[in-house]
Amino acid sequence: MASKAVNRKIKRRKRKFKLFIFFMLIATSIYLMFNTKYFNIEEIVVVGNSQIETDKIVLLSGIEKGINIFKLRKNAVVENIKMHPYIKGVSVDRDLPKKVVINILERKEAFVIKSLDSYIYADDEGKVLSVLSDKKDVDLIKLSNFGITNVIIGQNLKLEEDITMKEILDFMKKCKIVKLHDKLTVINKNENQQIELLLKNGLVVEFGKLRNINHKLSFLVSILEDLKSKNINNGIISFNKGKNPVFMPTNK
Repeated sequence: MASKAVNRKIKRRKRKFKLFIFFMLIATSIYLMFNTKYFNIEEIVVVGNSQIETDKIVLLSGIEKGINIFKLRKNAVVENIKMHPYIKGVSVDRDLPKKVVINILERKEAFVIKSLDSYIYADDEGKVLSVLSDKKDVDLIKLSNFGITNVIIGQNLKLEEDITMKEILDFMKKCKIVKLHDKLTVINKNENQQIELLLKNGLVVEFGKLRNINHKLSFLVSILEDLKSKNINNGIISFNKGKNPVFMPTNK
């Protein structure tokens, strides 16, 4: 009986010793991870950016070379970078032992609208990305004759109209679905609060109210295909002349 008790004590001591060694190894590993130069950051890589310069993103991140990679506060880095209006999403990865990778998802300019002497650029969610005194040489849809409010970079644009910004954005999304979006150059609001479209080929579309949009777009796409087959690029397509759309040719 005595020998069995002794054996149990020896086994318990061995287990305790093994646990002690295990925790010592963990503690030593953690200490080395946070205090050795082997894990100091030497390289910062930015992936996914095309509009914002890499150096600017690194500067926004607040990451400094030479700091320990495990001391990097990834959440703080993400929040720092997302302060830029053109940044939609950010993730930060540690590529051990010395590299940090910043993954960027940028916002894209979807349309421009002029207000007084400024040009306001916004994305497909209506978020204001930039306000410039000169117009960029870029191929974007222009919103014309819309009154606007809440022009703050990084916030959503609002219209001073019966037509809401959401309705315009939804309309543009539906135009993209039927592959009409790339043919548009101007979305205009007339004095009757109705929508008129100017296409890149010169055709004008009196679209009317933003109602029955899918039905009207389906009609419009068919009409455009027919006019293209006949090489007709001048005229007005009107949805305001009755139940069915009407095409009215104009002189060049």
